[in-house]
Amino acid sequence: MKLGAVSIRRVWSTRMSRQKSIGRYLNTASFWASVTFRLLFDHSEGPVLFVTNPPILHWTGGLVRVLKRRPVVLLFHDIYPDVAERLGALTPNGLIARLWRRLNRWAYRQADLLITVGRDMTSKILEQNPELAGEKVVTIPNWADEQLLFPRDRSTHPLLRRLGLLDRFVVQYAGNIGRPHEIDTVIAAAKKLRGVPIHFMFVGDGAQQYKIERAIHEEKLRNMSLHPFQGRETLRDCLTACDAGIVSLKKEAWGLGVPSKFYSILAVGKPVVGILPAESEIALEISEHHVGFCVEPGDADGLVRCLTYLERHREEAIRLGLRARAVFKRSYTLRTIGGRYEAALRQIVEAPYILELRTNHHKSNMFLTSMEGS
Repeated sequence: MKLGAVSIRRVWSTRMSRQKSIGRYLNTASFWASVTFRLLFDHSEGPVLFVTNPPILHWTGGLVRVLKRRPVVLLFHDIYPDVAERLGALTPNGLIARLWRRLNRWAYRQADLLITVGRDMTSKILEQNPELAGEKVVTIPNWADEQLLFPRDRSTHPLLRRLGLLDRFVVQYAGNIGRPHEIDTVIAAAKKLRGVPIHFMFVGDGAQQYKIERAIHEEKLRNMSLHPFQGRETLRDCLTACDAGIVSLKKEAWGLGVPSKFYSILAVGKPVVGILPAESEIALEISEHHVGFCVEPGDADGLVRCLTYLERHREEAIRLGLRARAVFKRSYTLRTIGGRYEAALRQIVEAPYILELRTNHHKSNMFLTSMEGS
């Protein structure tokens, strides 16, 4: 199958419900087996880029490097088994975790290049694998689609009008409401801000969604609302329906992943309110670029102060949003980040094409893509 210059080769996998562990495990195992079989019997040449989704896929990278002699790049969006351990899904330093790390170290050594999406992730990998120090591990941040996401006039926004929020200062959390994200601090701040014209808009779903539903329905927090996940066609309307965007990460998730919603908030020109460990990638970005404020996870009073300041100084919030958009256009467009990927990949080989492995979350199937040319 061709999509422009991209060749798509689909592989088989089970499609069991992800709501139960057995379904997730079987989906992961079947996809990993299919990809491994396809690549080991594939006669293509050139480098192969593996993304850590599913988180055992880079083991296949090690096999491809050893058995097929193809250059291999590992792209880290999260670090396992650390994520599973810290969030209570895996026994810390148990037999499975120790075996997992041993296989990881083997795969890392085989790879020609390791790319992380945050400096904190690079530090974490080098801390655990000091033998990788040097130019083998590089940091390239995520990006947002400048053709899809750009600012919109807030004063006449149809979604805010329909929700009756044009007269409120709207703080939005949009995206996965997953286990690594700090939600309790936001709910605690919402409780303290009852009666203040600040509204907390959550858009999305995930493992911690129930906390928001409980706060709204059982604790009667009328300054909060929860809305369903938005598709690509309505994403811009959703992300621009606010005055500030929230990015959060639990303390225990430091260095194990980078919330990509940060770059979408920049793209639509909104100030960023971070609830993040101070050493995390996004906290560093907020501080370095002066595009918002950041508090430590658990600091509900600090979050209240930040939001109250922005609500009372709306012109300052607008200025921060303009700066956020300028930072995005300068540093985080697909063209800019794509150029950094190309430069990194050309360090290891003059590639006639790049083969990338992806997971298609929206259609619940998996595929391989081959991007010809540079």
